[in-house]
Amino acid sequence: MNMKKVGLIVSKEYISVSEILANSPHKVEKCAHGAPFSVTYYPPYRKLNQKFAIYLCHCDIGELASAAATELLISSYKVDYVVNFGMAFPLNDLARRNKITVASGVVHYDFDVSHALGYEAIGVYPQYSSCYIEPDAKLIDKIAQSDLEVPFMRCASGDKCIVNPDSKPAKLCRSLYADICDMNSAGVAVIADRHSLPWIVIKGITDGVHNGNTCEDLEFDKSAARAFRYALLILNTMLT
Repeated sequence: MNMKKVGLIVSKEYISVSEILANSPHKVEKCAHGAPFSVTYYPPYRKLNQKFAIYLCHCDIGELASAAATELLISSYKVDYVVNFGMAFPLNDLARRNKITVASGVVHYDFDVSHALGYEAIGVYPQYSSCYIEPDAKLIDKIAQSDLEVPFMRCASGDKCIVNPDSKPAKLCRSLYADICDMNSAGVAVIADRHSLPWIVIKGITDGVHNGNTCEDLEFDKSAARAFRYALLILNTMLT
């Protein structure tokens, strides 16, 4: 049986993720074509119960960066799955009551061709009938049927850092029935889906902001580390 290869895309959570994976054997890859990303290869590691290879890609915040990182992992590293892990902002009470979620769908709320089409079409790409792009159904079913207690939520994604629940972007996300919001998952979803490659988005949930304040940064990193440890359990369940 061929070893499964997971392309794992993270941005500001990279420190927390890489520290958890640090004790496993790893190798820093030289990115093809001089791509401005850091890619580290982690083979399967028994001590973490990790039964698959991970290509950890550290990309900048934003949809363009995550889309480019996704294309890099698919085209150059030939991964079998693409996973976006990170922290997301809660938009409702359901999200605030939880610490981690798997996205049941992702909407790119910055993508709006309503004026061109003459009707409301926020987030609706031409080849889709809905504004929500949905991850691989088999992966979702496997997680749902497991013993893990993981809620599924809708994620709104765009190039705005939303930290105020009463802001205009937050209200727009809620009008699209999103539970959480972030700045990377739409780029991952769009590119992976166009390649017909299985993808999934796993998000820790936090009200904190990674803004240069030492105390807040420390709390953010701790939250990201806790969420990623559980994300590894989700990945192991999903891929075995």
